[in-house]
This record gives sequence, C-alpha cells and structure tokens, in this order.
Amino acid sequence: GGVTPATVRLARNAEFPALQRIERAAASRFAESDLPPGLRGQTLDAAELQDALDDGLLWVAQAHGEP
Repeated sequence: GGVTPATVRLARNAEFPALQRIERAAASRFAESDLPPGLRGQTLDAAELQDALDDGLLWVAQAHGEP
C-alpha cells in the first residue's frame, strides 16, 4: 500500500472526544511497567484541550475526513 495523504490543521471542539479516544488507544500500547493501569484511562479533559486549542497548540492530522 501507499502513503495516505493527510492534512494537518487546528483541531475543532467537536473532535475532543475523538482525541480522548486516541489518547486512550495510545496509552494501551505501553507496558504496565511503563504506564500503570490506573493511568491508562486518563486523558486531557475538555477544559485542558480547549486551553490548548485557544493557544493554537492543538493540531490534528486528518486523513479520509477523520482525525
């Protein structure tokens, strides 16, 4: 397969739940010795994501219409 082109852009508020799912999925890839189980389900909350977005620091790579 080839490389899927992606667009990098500022995130949108409506994408916060998707970003939190991505955080949880990424956390699940770590060994328990590197990331304790109690931390695996934690994500940045909506207020933290909003602060990052307001500061121009929250970006997504979008391919096939989804971040």
